Amino acid sequence: MGATFVAFKGLTEARKAELQRRGTLLDVSSYGRDGWNVLSPRYFHEGIPVPGMDGQTARTVEGIWQGLKVRPDVPGDGTDLAMLNGRPKKRGRPIGHKFGHEVIRDPIEARRKIYLPSFTWMVRNCQAAARKYADLVELARAGEVFLYDRESNGDLLSFKPIAHAAILATMVNCDLAGKPYPW
Repeated sequence: MGATFVAFKGLTEARKAELQRRGTLLDVSSYGRDGWNVLSPRYFHEGIPVPGMDGQTARTVEGIWQGLKVRPDVPGDGTDLAMLNGRPKKRGRPIGHKFGHEVIRDPIEARRKIYLPSFTWMVRNCQAAARKYADLVELARAGEVFLYDRESNGDLLSFKPIAHAAILATMVNCDLAGKPYPW
């Protein structure tokens, strides 16, 4: 019982079939079916607080992450705050992420201060995501659940883009064990 992150790279149809025999396999990406896509950082919600910007909200976690990237080729402070309420898109490698009046240059620190709190807030507080997350916890309580999205990195301390399926698996397992999240 519990949740397991499955890397997308190498997730063949044969591997999917094997995981489905062992438990419940869920695509929690923006392409997910049966409503599981509401757990994607790209899914449009309302009112997600933007870390480091009191009173500012966004519609997607991905919009927060991409919008707060500081790029030297962008006029002004290097951010694209239009992404907070628009469709997010990848913006390439930044020199850091804006957090309040500072720029966090360490991507792991930025993930801990911006991405993880935003994603956790979305899962716990956005109505559709919170309902689906409660369903996920119940599925994991009853049996093994395998989660995947379109990324393959499950290491929170890696510089590579993180798979939010790995974050969800960690959250589910912590909630089942009654433990705090490690971020």
